Amino acid sequence: MTVYQYQVGGSLEYEHPTYVKRLADSELYASLIAGEFCYVLNSRQMGKSSLQVQTMKRLREKAGFKCIAIDLTDIGSETSDYWYFGIISELVRGGALSRKVDSDSWWQQRQLLSPSQRLSQFIEDVLLTEISQNIVIFIDEIDSILNLSWKDDFFLLIRACYNKRAINSEYKRLTFCLLGVATPADLIRDKDRTPFNIGKAIDLTGFTFDEAKPALIPGLIEERSQEISEEILAEVFQWTNGQPFLMQKLCQLMVYKSASRTTDVEDLVKKYVIDNWEANDEQEHFKTIRRRLLLDYQDRTALLLGIYQQILTDADRKICADNSLDQRRLQLSGLVVKRNGYLQVYNPIYAAIFNLHWVQQELAKLRPYQENFAAWIASNRQDTSRLLHGQALDDALQWKVGKRLSDEDNDFLDASRDDERRELKKNYESLREFRKEFREVFKMEEAGRNALEFFQSDGKQISALRVAIEAGEDLKKYILDNPPLSEYPVTNILLVLQMILGKIRERRQFVGHDYSVNSVSFSPTGDVIAITSDDRTAKLCDLQGNYLVTFIGHDYSVNSVSFSPTGDAIATASSDETAKLWDLQGHCLVTFTGHYDWVTSVSFSPTGDELATTSTDGTAKLWDLQSNCLVTFTGHHNSVTSVSFSPTGDAIATASSDETAKLWNLQGNCLVTFTGHHNWVTSVSFSPKGDAIVTASDDNTAKLWNLQGNCLVTFTGHHDSVTSVSFSPTGDMIATTSTDRTAKLWNLQGKCLVTFTGYQNWVTSVCFSRTGGDLATVSQDKTAKLWDLQGKCLVNFTGHNKSVISVCFNPQGDAIATASSDKTFKLWDLQGKRLLTFTGHNNSVNSVSFSPTGDEIIATASDDNTTKLWDLQGKCLITFIGHRNSVRSVCFSSKGEMIATASQDKTARLWDLEGKCLVTFTGHHDSVTSVSFSPIGDAVATASSDKTAKLWDLQGNCLVTFTGHNKSVNSVSFSPTGDTIATASQDKTAKLWDLQGNCLVTFTGHNDSVTSVSFSPTEDKIATASQDGTAKLWDLQGYLLADFSGYKGNLLKGEADFVQLKSPIYSICFSRDGKSLITGSQDGKVRFWPVESLDELLARGREWLGEKF
Repeated sequence: MTVYQYQVGGSLEYEHPTYVKRLADSELYASLIAGEFCYVLNSRQMGKSSLQVQTMKRLREKAGFKCIAIDLTDIGSETSDYWYFGIISELVRGGALSRKVDSDSWWQQRQLLSPSQRLSQFIEDVLLTEISQNIVIFIDEIDSILNLSWKDDFFLLIRACYNKRAINSEYKRLTFCLLGVATPADLIRDKDRTPFNIGKAIDLTGFTFDEAKPALIPGLIEERSQEISEEILAEVFQWTNGQPFLMQKLCQLMVYKSASRTTDVEDLVKKYVIDNWEANDEQEHFKTIRRRLLLDYQDRTALLLGIYQQILTDADRKICADNSLDQRRLQLSGLVVKRNGYLQVYNPIYAAIFNLHWVQQELAKLRPYQENFAAWIASNRQDTSRLLHGQALDDALQWKVGKRLSDEDNDFLDASRDDERRELKKNYESLREFRKEFREVFKMEEAGRNALEFFQSDGKQISALRVAIEAGEDLKKYILDNPPLSEYPVTNILLVLQMILGKIRERRQFVGHDYSVNSVSFSPTGDVIAITSDDRTAKLCDLQGNYLVTFIGHDYSVNSVSFSPTGDAIATASSDETAKLWDLQGHCLVTFTGHYDWVTSVSFSPTGDELATTSTDGTAKLWDLQSNCLVTFTGHHNSVTSVSFSPTGDAIATASSDETAKLWNLQGNCLVTFTGHHNWVTSVSFSPKGDAIVTASDDNTAKLWNLQGNCLVTFTGHHDSVTSVSFSPTGDMIATTSTDRTAKLWNLQGKCLVTFTGYQNWVTSVCFSRTGGDLATVSQDKTAKLWDLQGKCLVNFTGHNKSVISVCFNPQGDAIATASSDKTFKLWDLQGKRLLTFTGHNNSVNSVSFSPTGDEIIATASDDNTTKLWDLQGKCLITFIGHRNSVRSVCFSSKGEMIATASQDKTARLWDLEGKCLVTFTGHHDSVTSVSFSPIGDAVATASSDKTAKLWDLQGNCLVTFTGHNKSVNSVSFSPTGDTIATASQDKTAKLWDLQGNCLVTFTGHNDSVTSVSFSPTEDKIATASQDGTAKLWDLQGYLLADFSGYKGNLLKGEADFVQLKSPIYSICFSRDGKSLITGSQDGKVRFWPVESLDELLARGREWLGEKF
């Protein structure tokens, strides 16, 4: 029998032959010699106590230090008084001070001080005074006091000793070495106190093979050769990975239990360590690990087991060590270690004992739904009352994250989710029935319909908006507290508001005159208008509809008004045979008399120092501003109805009931007579360049003329007399009004751009603002209206030469990627700036996807049969080859470690990021058009031209087939929570499904193939795109919330009133905040569409009306 003794457990005495010297020995010794505070914090049975014994002996014998060892497990913890007194007693004993100080009396004399203060005084007044040597206090088992309420004060005291070195040099002789199973963060947990951030951490790792050889081989070599002994030790090292306790244990087994003198290590390990390990664990090594993992952190045990389960399961992929508190706690159990930045199981013995089966058993014991689960299983899975619902189900599903549970657990949770969905569906149906009976809800729905009818049929745009806003306000009061969209009793009001605000032109309605309104004029600054009426007054209004001044003085109807070029005065013409000049405070400055009948029109010269007037007395007159008549223009054979100065002020044009218009110089000579109308000419206007005039007539037309009298264009479209005409400031459009109760905007080619409706009587006058952005009209229905001509252009990105087939936001939400049939994909910022164009595919790029982890990687799929991985500098990192036909779709897994692809070769594939195909999904009978990962990454959904979608696990097994579409399924998308999917189809519909294959909702309304579908981040809406050129927004009950088919055109640029986008849309995606949609279209453009809440729509409506919200 050998005389060489291996020691399993406990502290090894100084220079014990089996003591293995490690780097920590020299590092701790050198650090303490240098006066550094040190801590050795590691898992149990790593040799901390043995290290302490060796270091203390060396410090005493070689450096002459006084070393004091305190084992905190030897000190009672009933009260802080007893505990601190125990510390002092250990200091007295370890420092050999019992003859110099009576610890009992010393303690009693300081009763008024707190225990920590007494210990502080003892260190300074006794320890440092009575001991002249350098002092090292070793405090072992610090983890034993971590739950004591006063331990923060104790560690703060140790730190205070360190800080006092700066003011008292005696403290430089004192240092501490803390040993135990803890992290520095555990020492002081009070967040209001400074953390324990002093000292040097001594890394006490397991043995290396070379470190272990000198100490451990001698015991083996007594009965074996040197070569065999080294082979045995090498195999012991492989099993233990240098864990000190296990190294000693296996060496001892080889000495006492080996049946041969050869290397039978594996048999001994299995027989005496792994098999029946609880019985063989006499020194409680493995039980200690189990206890620490399961009992020491009870509130975190499930999470720690989940991390450990991932380490076991994902050994090839590795778990990065992020130094989080939970990971450090797992390391302190001794079960795992950090190697090369990753967490790994310490050694094969631990992996064999604490295996996946053991983890699943322990997790099962911790399940938060144990009672319900056990009862459900006992009922042979029939007792549905034991299934989880609501918060309990949410908590259970949250607990499940990151763990691999048993099939029974997964069945129980799936059954709970199914049951809850059935209950929710019943509730939805009950809610629908309930709201049908609710009169207030019906009233809101009716109001929404009425508002849309007012807008579309009657042209009462302002009235329609007000009705819609009132209905929205009623809805807001009804729902209260901003509930999710699914709880709205009606949603058609959101659609109505969106449609009205997307098309409305009427900005203001001015109501205040008592009779017909005859004329309107913008001020040069465009911020006020003047209006005249049959009620004998003129009024000044701001653009919010507020009346500022009323001009009183005429005796009959006021027929016309004109602002001076400087904007500080107006002129009016009246049926009382006079014209008047007014300041803007309503004072009449001058009255112009000389006409013998109604004055029908008035106009300032461009310089503002002259006025021209016309009259039913058959003449026009030119006046200075002192009311002197300078020239009388005679030549018309009937009433003169209108006058307009040329822009240079050297000529005027007049219109007359004699069916002609005339051009005059300012000396009264008729230069040109314009003939061609077949009834009264009611209005005339010079072009801004002065090279043309336009006229309006009772013959239902307007005409454009050059100054030689040639008719260039006839504007036809009104159904009754044209009462007024005006050139736009840019001269590229004209506006007309008519007794057919409409106003129209035309380009100079005679095309009507828009018809303004909503009047209850003749429309009598029109005027552009000086910028041309607004148009004012007045009517005999006693109102004036202000119209917006500029519209609202969409934000769109242009740069692709062909169709944009796919769009995608990056994880941060500050950039988008677009894929195109022009063989490229592009990266853009949200302002439309193109950041980069990626080239490399040889055919159409069909799909683009960002890595969700933010590591700046993009995947693309192409008709060239490949998928590619790119960095954001445009470099192709890898090409995935394997599909035998076009790759239609690509998607990253939720963790970003895999991608899935869909192909026209009827398959989908799962790949790792090195380009290795992991799984091929076969089962579709036609092209696979789309693929989507579940949010937790445990399944994929595919869509196919075979009219189905499928759900698969990651082993390639088809779990569910979704049938119900009548044509090709073009797109599939998981909801953010992963419990439903949405599909889009060539049959013009989209569908919402649960994961059992049940169709929950069918979304109908598109007029052509639905090409793409996307869930909102909040999961209460979906968006669809279609070849009919529209995008639509829906709630999850199938109600339309918004219809994006175009935008309100800029009439100043010649765009239509509403620009209908007819280009097929191939892709749609929500922004990360859910407030925008982006679409990619056949015309190569990417467009942004706003997704507005009820509050946002109401605010925009109030803003349009000029009201505070």
